[in-house]
Amino acid sequence: MPAYAVESSYHLPTYRHRSYIADDPAAACLAALENDDWDGGQAEHESAGETFVSGLWVGEDAAYRGEALPIPAQFDETANRKTGYFGDPVSVLEAVTEELRCAADAAPSDGTVRAALDQGAIAIAKGRAILSGAADPRQ
Repeated sequence: MPAYAVESSYHLPTYRHRSYIADDPAAACLAALENDDWDGGQAEHESAGETFVSGLWVGEDAAYRGEALPIPAQFDETANRKTGYFGDPVSVLEAVTEELRCAADAAPSDGTVRAALDQGAIAIAKGRAILSGAADPRQ
């Protein structure tokens, strides 16, 4: 049987408490995220993330010494798996919303379809923002 070098990892949250003078809560949050000074940060061992596989190679002690193998999806971090899957429902929602929009344009309704379309548009915009790493759209 072959040997495999497997790197497993977990994320250990680190936190800090700082005060920021800002115009509003969003500006304070942005200032905190842009602050890269972590002196005095504390590790939160009670909230450590799940263990996941972060690297895989053929051979004993072969980590980073050859071509990495693809990691089977079920061993990736759950957050990465969710992110990878998230685009599929957003794309389906876009397609269904477009079909509903065409139907609503062809036959006026009592407004229920239009309200659903408006909600769909908001969900799509938010989903696309999440996928691209952008801020949520203003509503």
